[in-house]
Amino acid sequence: PTQPINTIAPELFGLPRGELLIGDMNQPHLVRFLPEEVDGTVQGTFIPFLFSPYLGIGNHRLTFDKSGNLWIGKTHIKWAGDEGLKKITWNKKKPLLATGVSLTKDGFKITFNRPLKENPKLKLSRHTYHYHEAYGSPKVDLKNVDPTNSQLSSDGKTLTITLSEITARRLYTIELKGTTDIQGLPLMGNILRYNVVKTRPK
Repeated sequence: PTQPINTIAPELFGLPRGELLIGDMNQPHLVRFLPEEVDGTVQGTFIPFLFSPYLGIGNHRLTFDKSGNLWIGKTHIKWAGDEGLKKITWNKKKPLLATGVSLTKDGFKITFNRPLKENPKLKLSRHTYHYHEAYGSPKVDLKNVDPTNSQLSSDGKTLTITLSEITARRLYTIELKGTTDIQGLPLMGNILRYNVVKTRPK
């Protein structure tokens, strides 16, 4: 991951204010991060934002200009990266987005900017990684998680997921593939990864 940058006014770039955008040295994508503070610790959710060959790799420095365009400066080292600048401009089409993910005492609450067509089909899992001197780690303690309940609010904009337990120091992956709004437009970023550092007391 590379430099994080705060999102700007939504009328300029189309994303909610209060998020972070993060680049990637090795992959042609940008990621949204939705932070949340739990018991004094900032944790939160990573959601795919843009994935395109146009971006290329080495996306290292990010800045917005006064018109709301996102400029991405590249960097390279021996084994990764690229050179040059990329410009990302919002096309003024408002996508279906998850605008908030909150950890509850017994699950997650996800909010959307528009009503969903129906209660999404969920797939959940959790895992962690080895933290050690060696480079990288496989997924450790990977387990599927079966929700005890999943309920969409009457306005279609809030999804409440209930679990039998939540384990601290685990990365929870919530897949919402096939999710659309009532017009049939797909969810932009349908894999949500919440890093549970601390749980909420019951």
